[in-house]
Amino acid sequence: MRASFAISSGGTTFLHALDARTKMFVGVAASLSVIFLNTPQSLGFLAAASGAYLLVLRRFALAGVCYLFLLLMAGAALGFMWLMHGIWPRMAEPDLARFSIPFLRTLVLANVVLALALSSRIQAVLAALRALRLPVWLFVPTAVMIRFIPSFLKDIKEVRESMKTRGYGSGPAALFSRPMLTVRLLFMPLVVRALRTSDELGVAAELKGVGNRNAASCYRPQRFSGRDLAVACGALCVLTAAFLLQSGPSLSGGMH
Repeated sequence: MRASFAISSGGTTFLHALDARTKMFVGVAASLSVIFLNTPQSLGFLAAASGAYLLVLRRFALAGVCYLFLLLMAGAALGFMWLMHGIWPRMAEPDLARFSIPFLRTLVLANVVLALALSSRIQAVLAALRALRLPVWLFVPTAVMIRFIPSFLKDIKEVRESMKTRGYGSGPAALFSRPMLTVRLLFMPLVVRALRTSDELGVAAELKGVGNRNAASCYRPQRFSGRDLAVACGALCVLTAAFLLQSGPSLSGGMH
């Protein structure tokens, strides 16, 4: 059982040294802000800032795959909207500015969640959540979600290495040339591993004392430092700038 938290393979970075509570504050603040931001320029600015925040980890390949996946989703959705407009001309043409808003919101959330998950130890996250006096039913799913991301990324890497050892490709070319074989060798093991990982996380949670009323301690306690204050202030400045862009002239009038 993998009891330890999987840290980014990109080495120790500025984000790794931050307190987990600082990164949680950035994530919560960004998540709440995207609810109220509804113009492409404000969300685009926030997406660019959160993207730079994620790239501090130097996980460029992972960020590229994430962005490519969102781009493919947006392209597919836009294609279907144009198809529906072609079949039913009375339906309004897709407005690219308004169409981009939900995907920009998703991009902001992906950036801050990945930055938190790939640079924080689960013990520090659990200790921070418990310090907030949150109920168990709220902070346990949050901690499991954060813990699942690096575990699943490790599973993908292991399955791809296993396919390469057997002489099979796992890239886009293999998916289109031999889709059934790729699904059987890549996606089915990932589903099984994801189910097994969920069981392991439940056992790991019990071993870490989740649900116990006693105060939890962290093996490597983190404390606020000057860099945490600087990052928190920088995040507030970025969010303020995004809301100033929101109140300015809109490219499309926003979604109301």
